[in-house]
Amino acid sequence: MHRVKNIVIGITIGLVLILSITVSTAWAQTEDIDKIVKEITKIVKSHPQYVVELYRSLGQFYSKQGRVEEAIDAYKKALEIAPNDIHLHQSLAHLYSRQKMYEEAILEYKKLIKLHPESSHFYGELAKLYYKTGKKEEAQLLCQKMIEMQPYNSYTYSQLGRIYGEQGMHDEAVTAYKKAIELNPNVAYFHQALARAYKKQRDYDKAIACYEKALKLIGYGPQREWIRRELVELYEKTGRLDELAEELEKKLKDIKKGESK
Repeated sequence: MHRVKNIVIGITIGLVLILSITVSTAWAQTEDIDKIVKEITKIVKSHPQYVVELYRSLGQFYSKQGRVEEAIDAYKKALEIAPNDIHLHQSLAHLYSRQKMYEEAILEYKKLIKLHPESSHFYGELAKLYYKTGKKEEAQLLCQKMIEMQPYNSYTYSQLGRIYGEQGMHDEAVTAYKKAIELNPNVAYFHQALARAYKKQRDYDKAIACYEKALKLIGYGPQREWIRRELVELYEKTGRLDELAEELEKKLKDIKKGESK
């Protein structure tokens, strides 16, 4: 009897894995998935740990398919069984935010903070939602809380910079990114983000200086090309023709190198 039970559990795990793989593929047909779900649900009903994974996979699938109500329902059913699962709360909070269901997202991030109070990331996400819903004082208190939690963490200030930038608070964003650079001057992204904030302020000379610094720190890849395009635009805006000609010459050399490979 014990052996039979283990076989059933093994089959169940296999079916849940199959569903997880199936729901992640582009060719999965909604009708097929719905049939599979009904059959697997019958089998896993008596094993809560597998039901959680089933509903997690369903939530991901329905979310990708744009079946928002069904995705929310799947995540909620999983949370009924595993109420302290941080990843489930994150998935639900993210889905609510994407759908502009801000009040529901706020509740989820509050739960996440209770479950994981040392994570400044959740405070940051909640602060963004408070700004979006006009709760500026609450948002500012959370931003201050993030600094108190990790006063010497450069990435905390970078996250604050993003929050302020998304709200159009470019002065505050500049201050936050400058603090991040003060704490950790060799991160290319911080200089790049500060450049964007200066550009929003139309302080093009400072934006150029920051992009040039980022270019020295960053390796090869798409971000390097993006920064160089930004520099070309800013050199042109500010009439810095010598720098513009030099940057265009570098870009041409890179193109020739790529063609010769």
